[in-house]
Amino acid sequence: MAIDIPQTPKDRLLSEALDAASRYFSKPNASGAIAAEPITKARVLDRCKARYNVWPRQWCMAYIRWKYPEMSYPRIAKIFRMKDHTTIMHAQETAKERYPDAIFCQPVDEAIGDRLEAVGLAS
Repeated sequence: MAIDIPQTPKDRLLSEALDAASRYFSKPNASGAIAAEPITKARVLDRCKARYNVWPRQWCMAYIRWKYPEMSYPRIAKIFRMKDHTTIMHAQETAKERYPDAIFCQPVDEAIGDRLEAVGLAS
């Protein structure tokens, strides 16, 4: 019998971002190459500054910011064990430049628009 360990909201958000990043990075890029290493929680939360860790981490940060615009930068920084919210701001801008075809570069969908209206943030 498997024991089901409940996830915290932070773990659920990170898991959702990792799933989306895995789908994105598993498709062939412009040169036809596919990411060699799987994108894992340990890899994204690692403090290593190698690009094979940083780029998926930035992608996940931008995805969470896009999917949950009501979340503050400091709150997202806590998910990724970062001290400073400006890291999230930089990651969002860098990811948009590096991955123009990513989901977070697309217009906000209706479900997110409805959620923004519910909290009074829609324009």
